[in-house]
Amino acid sequence: MLTPYQALSQGQTLISPGNVFELGFVSFNNYTLYVGIYYKNIVPRRVLWVANRENPITNSSSSSTTLMIADDGNLKLTNGMHGSDVVSSTKVPIQSNNNSVAVLLDNGNLVLKDNSSGEILWESFSHPGDTFLPGMRIGIMNVQTGDETFLVASKSSDDPSPGSFVGRVVTQSAPIIETFIWNGNDTHWRSGQWDGLRFVGIPQMDSVYFNGLSFISNSQDGSQYFTFDSNSLIRFWYLSPQGPLQLINWDEGSKEFVVELQVPDNQCDIYEACGPNGICNKDKSPICQCLEGFEPKSNQEWSKGNWTDGCVRRVELVCDKNNSSSSDGFLKLSGVKLPDRSQYQKPQENTGDACGFWCLNNCSCMAYSYVTGIGCIIWSGDLIDVQSFSSTGEDLFIRVARSEIGTIHIYARKKKNDIKSKVILPVVAASIAFFILCTLLAYGFFRWRVANQTGTD
Repeated sequence: MLTPYQALSQGQTLISPGNVFELGFVSFNNYTLYVGIYYKNIVPRRVLWVANRENPITNSSSSSTTLMIADDGNLKLTNGMHGSDVVSSTKVPIQSNNNSVAVLLDNGNLVLKDNSSGEILWESFSHPGDTFLPGMRIGIMNVQTGDETFLVASKSSDDPSPGSFVGRVVTQSAPIIETFIWNGNDTHWRSGQWDGLRFVGIPQMDSVYFNGLSFISNSQDGSQYFTFDSNSLIRFWYLSPQGPLQLINWDEGSKEFVVELQVPDNQCDIYEACGPNGICNKDKSPICQCLEGFEPKSNQEWSKGNWTDGCVRRVELVCDKNNSSSSDGFLKLSGVKLPDRSQYQKPQENTGDACGFWCLNNCSCMAYSYVTGIGCIIWSGDLIDVQSFSSTGEDLFIRVARSEIGTIHIYARKKKNDIKSKVILPVVAASIAFFILCTLLAYGFFRWRVANQTGTD
């Protein structure tokens, strides 16, 4: 515990009660100094949080650097004679200045609290850097104020200052939740929708194995965030300087940190790899194809492997011509990462059939999916960032003109108590062909019998 009558200098540390975490002065290179939190008993040291990542202290002036509770009750990192230069501060309003104490908890959270009432005045978990530790909350803390917590990658392994990659939780259309990684202003990666157990766009994420990740929504303050339970393992999420988000675990056998999961981890994971209305499959060559019912916007660029412009419809929708959906249908695409820009729709019946019926009868609906744990999801524009998976994924129903339909479900306008009519065209055609073949064979056999009897007579 750090009290108003103490100061932490180089060579001194603050240790959590159970000797799990330690706070002290650290350096990532030979010329700058930081205050960081790390696991106390793990070597090599891995710094998980940095107090002054935007304001490093040069080693030439570090001899007078101290971490202390100032007269106003705030925790401050100071430099220079008599602490004249404030490098970093908690900057919170405190009424009783003499009661503030700083405590490092066993979950790695540095807390500034009122020692009399126990009220938490400030905590490091509300100001994460590039690491998402168990017990942290990442997401929207207050809808009205816009307060949110998110990850910001470091510039490099030896420079913890904020880099270009940012990881955020996004609520596009409640209750649809996704996580994104941005590189500056450009979207770099997208997780896919959260179904209550997993992100549907991360095939490596088994719902049982990763049951420590959970989403909390509080209607009172509007907070919506993810929490993480490591199940007593040394495990955390890390946004690396190069952009990938990694789930990292300490391997006691090899005595090293190992990456359990990394996203993105292939070219198809990169956002909109195949452009609008394209679909990416990492196991195919080339990896990009147009969705069924679509063709390259530019055949010349597509053939060169430039898929930026994506694909456009081969045949105009009937809806687009006369605002009537009666001759449109849906192509079923299975095992995919659902597109971006999804919208939640709540039909009268919370079923996949009702979802399809609603979509068919609304010309603005270009595709739909019914996901367990979410419900009816629709799309009203281009289908962005679709990916094909080999063993997991969701079903996506894409609206096309009837002339584009092969083996599909055709939804027709019917009474609400009889929502869906299925027609499997190739099955019907095959049945007719089989009937004709049997008829011809029977007729041929009859003619042969008659001919044989005539010859015998």
